[in-house]
Amino acid sequence: MTLGAVVPVYNRRANLEILLASLEKQTDDDFVLVVVDDGCTDGTDQLLEQAASSPFWQDRLRVVKAGPHQGIRIGRARNIGAANLPAGVTSMVMLDSDLVLQPEAFAMISELTRSHPDSVLLGPVHWLPRLEHDEVRAEVDAGRIAELRDSALILDSEAPVPMPDQDEGTLVGPEIRFSLFGGVAPVDPEEPVAVRPYWVIPPNSVWPVGTFWQLGGFDEELHGYGEHDFALGVRMEQAGVYVLARPELWALHLWHPKDTTSSNRQPVDLAAKVEEHGMAAQVFMMVRRGEWNLDAVTS
Repeated sequence: MTLGAVVPVYNRRANLEILLASLEKQTDDDFVLVVVDDGCTDGTDQLLEQAASSPFWQDRLRVVKAGPHQGIRIGRARNIGAANLPAGVTSMVMLDSDLVLQPEAFAMISELTRSHPDSVLLGPVHWLPRLEHDEVRAEVDAGRIAELRDSALILDSEAPVPMPDQDEGTLVGPEIRFSLFGGVAPVDPEEPVAVRPYWVIPPNSVWPVGTFWQLGGFDEELHGYGEHDFALGVRMEQAGVYVLARPELWALHLWHPKDTTSSNRQPVDLAAKVEEHGMAAQVFMMVRRGEWNLDAVTS
């Protein structure tokens, strides 16, 4: 077994249940899953105990407790998950608990990691509109994930960033990373290109385990949203790490409520920054500290 997936989770039981269901549909089931419970209080532990006892997940699911929840520390949780991958796993799939994978995802990943063993793989994430949990679960169980994808892609693909649900702030719409690279996007799906710091948004990406640890993993001192991603991206750029963007490796992001005080305004602010600076909006989500020199990063 050379493929392992890492999922940090904090109080996303309903979403995690759908992710697990999509992983059970994989056409290539030669993988291990490490779920890092970052202090959940919503019954996630019972869900994982139940899953671990099922025939499919026996010897395939590892659950690691990260202790009581202490705010945004997802970089620490991802490091813990990576450290608990079995020996022999050479490729790590970074997932979030609110994703849905297509059935062929791991089969395609396995093939690509054989032909590009030293590159980070980047797949798009399409943000679903608000749908009922049971509706999404039924579509996953019926193998209609491609049809679910259409409900995200039919939204305004010309918008500079996905637009928020006006009630509870969650972004919806097509992938943001592939459309906001300001002319330096990896457009050739066959050719790896040097990474840029603002491409490093872990959900639905695949990493050579050795490269991840050579870079030191995520900086666990960074606690704000996205800081650890961007910091790792800077180190990757300096180290000359390459990324292979593959549109066919798409995944779906499940709608769920978010804090509207920041997320309702965020798309408007990011769109203005993109127009002003001609650079990826992710930089402005991630850079929370004064030591990052944006001009140097994007030169």
